Amino acid sequence: MSEAYDPGEHTVEEVKTYIEEHRDEVADVLAAEQDGKARVTLVEWLEQESGDAIDESPADAEGNRPEGERTDPNTYPDPDNPSHTP
Repeated sequence: MSEAYDPGEHTVEEVKTYIEEHRDEVADVLAAEQDGKARVTLVEWLEQESGDAIDESPADAEGNRPEGERTDPNTYPDPDNPSHTP
């Protein structure tokens, strides 16, 4: 197993580049940054990236969402009303 990435040893831009190439490590790098230098702009960016990773659409190719998932009717087509368009 490789050694954990230490964002404190890198510039903000280097950390961003690393995360773009290692999306699955966002949470770990965020935690390390919060426990280390806690650079506000980097923490905010990592939180956003973490949220983006979590919020990635689970919809299939036709836009269908899992049963019971809430959708904003102003954003997503209403599957029960084909004439509804956002």
